[in-house]
Amino acid sequence: MLCLREVHATVAARNSTGLPGQLDCAHVRDLPEDDGSVTRLVTHTAPLTSA
Repeated sequence: MLCLREVHATVAARNSTGLPGQLDCAHVRDLPEDDGSVTRLVTHTAPLTSA
C-alpha cells in the first residue's frame, strides 16, 4: 500500500463531465493545449487516518 495523501490526474475536459462527483475529486485547474483542447487537472485527497 502506498498510503498517498493526494492523487493527481489529468483528463480531457470533454470527458470529465460529472467526474469530480463520481470519484470524489476536486477540479484544480484547466490546462489549455496547443491544439485548442483543454485538459483538466483533478485531485483526490484522502482523509487523514491514524495508524
